[in-house]
Amino acid sequence: MKKLSTILAVIAVVSLASCKKDYTCECKSTPSDSFYDYSTTFHAKKADAKTACDVLDYTTSNGTSTVTVNCEIK
Repeated sequence: MKKLSTILAVIAVVSLASCKKDYTCECKSTPSDSFYDYSTTFHAKKADAKTACDVLDYTTSNGTSTVTVNCEIK
Protein backbone atom coordinates (compact mmCIF):
# COMPACT_ATOMS: atom_id res chain seq x y z
CA MET A 1 0.00 0.00 0.00
CA LYS A 2 2.88 2.39 0.79
CA LYS A 3 4.39 1.78 -2.66
CA LEU A 4 1.08 2.61 -4.34
CA SER A 5 0.73 5.80 -2.29
CA THR A 6 4.29 6.84 -3.15
CA ILE A 7 3.74 6.18 -6.86
CA LEU A 8 0.49 8.16 -6.86
CA ALA A 9 2.18 11.04 -5.03
CA VAL A 10 5.00 11.14 -7.61
CA ILE A 11 2.51 11.08 -10.48
CA ALA A 12 0.53 13.93 -8.89
CA VAL A 13 3.66 16.08 -8.46
CA VAL A 14 4.80 15.47 -12.05
CA SER A 15 1.30 16.23 -13.36
CA LEU A 16 1.09 19.51 -11.46
CA ALA A 17 4.56 20.57 -12.58
CA SER A 18 3.59 20.32 -16.25
CA CYS A 19 0.28 22.20 -15.93
CA LYS A 20 -0.35 25.30 -17.93
CA LYS A 21 -0.32 28.47 -15.87
CA ASP A 22 -0.52 32.20 -16.55
CA TYR A 23 2.88 33.82 -17.10
CA THR A 24 3.36 37.56 -17.52
CA CYS A 25 5.81 38.76 -20.14
CA GLU A 26 7.07 42.27 -19.33
CA CYS A 27 8.70 44.30 -22.08
CA LYS A 28 10.87 47.32 -21.28
CA SER A 29 12.53 49.69 -23.70
CA THR A 30 16.02 51.15 -23.77
CA PRO A 31 16.20 54.12 -23.67
CA SER A 32 13.16 54.11 -21.41
CA ASP A 33 10.00 55.18 -23.21
CA SER A 34 6.56 54.29 -21.86
CA PHE A 35 5.22 54.11 -25.43
CA TYR A 36 7.25 50.92 -25.98
CA ASP A 37 6.79 49.42 -22.47
CA TYR A 38 4.04 46.85 -22.10
CA SER A 39 3.16 43.45 -20.69
CA THR A 40 1.15 40.49 -21.92
CA THR A 41 0.02 37.23 -20.37
CA PHE A 42 0.46 33.74 -21.78
CA HIS A 43 -1.50 30.72 -20.54
CA ALA A 44 1.05 28.01 -21.26
CA LYS A 45 3.79 25.84 -19.86
CA LYS A 46 6.70 27.93 -18.59
CA ALA A 47 9.07 26.91 -21.41
CA ASP A 48 6.46 27.75 -24.06
CA ALA A 49 5.66 31.09 -22.42
CA LYS A 50 9.37 31.97 -22.29
CA THR A 51 9.77 31.13 -25.99
CA ALA A 52 6.75 33.27 -26.91
CA CYS A 53 8.03 36.12 -24.75
CA ASP A 54 11.53 35.99 -26.27
CA VAL A 55 10.01 36.42 -29.75
CA LEU A 56 8.74 39.85 -28.67
CA ASP A 57 12.28 41.31 -28.35
CA TYR A 58 13.07 43.82 -31.09
CA THR A 59 15.02 46.92 -32.08
CA THR A 60 13.57 49.78 -34.08
CA SER A 61 15.11 52.92 -35.51
CA ASN A 62 13.64 56.06 -37.06
CA GLY A 63 16.95 57.29 -38.45
CA THR A 64 17.82 59.57 -35.53
CA SER A 65 17.29 57.28 -32.56
CA THR A 66 17.16 53.56 -31.82
CA VAL A 67 14.92 51.85 -29.31
CA THR A 68 15.54 48.30 -28.10
CA VAL A 69 12.73 46.38 -26.41
CA ASN A 70 13.67 43.43 -24.17
CA CYS A 71 10.99 41.10 -22.84
CA GLU A 72 11.18 38.56 -20.02
CA ILE A 73 8.87 36.32 -18.03
CA LYS A 74 8.05 37.62 -14.54
